[in-house]
Amino acid sequence: MSISPKTMQAAILTELKQPLVLDEVEIPSELAPGQVLVKLLTTSICGAQLGEIEGAKGADPYLPHLLGHEGVGDVIAIGPGVTVVKASERVVLHWRKGLGIDAKPALYRWNDKPLNAGWVTTFNQYAIVSENRVTPVSSTLDPEIGALFGCAVTSALGVLMNNAKLKLGESVVVFGVGGVGLNVVQGAALTTAHPIIAVDLVDENYHRRGDRRQYSMPDRGKQALHRSKP
Repeated sequence: MSISPKTMQAAILTELKQPLVLDEVEIPSELAPGQVLVKLLTTSICGAQLGEIEGAKGADPYLPHLLGHEGVGDVIAIGPGVTVVKASERVVLHWRKGLGIDAKPALYRWNDKPLNAGWVTTFNQYAIVSENRVTPVSSTLDPEIGALFGCAVTSALGVLMNNAKLKLGESVVVFGVGGVGLNVVQGAALTTAHPIIAVDLVDENYHRRGDRRQYSMPDRGKQALHRSKP
């Protein structure tokens, strides 16, 4: 199906270890089967993206390309075969496969040349995303919080359930209380682990996370965050 708008602003990775280029990008005129057009409201910045920009894994054969794999937006249009979401729904965009079609990546253009993108990107005003990289959520969900469900929250809970296999009443130590670490603490509290000890060498992180615990952690987890210094 044909779509609008025709162009968008996007942050483009053109060269490793250099600032992203903010420029106008052409959006494909039609959605392929399984594709979803989303207007972005918020995006998070994952450590994986920072590493990608810095070339942490070596040469990048896909340059230039778009970035971002966690965000919140509103569905503008859906391609043939899409059933998981519908137009006007609010969605979380995520890197991990969910329900729906595993569609091909969008074919954007920049400066009259192809611009690479994966199955989901979020450093742009609009995104054509594979159906299985979006999940509908309540329209009342705070977009800044919702974006964390695209990576930080799900990564943390995945570590607890699939790797650590944390069980009721077990103790846990979390090293680093950043975006993922804080959610590991909260997930451990939901599992009723005890004690839960968070270790962070950055005072700013500790105080910021410590204040947030009053609002974001379950009651059982409010006293779980302890400061530890070598």
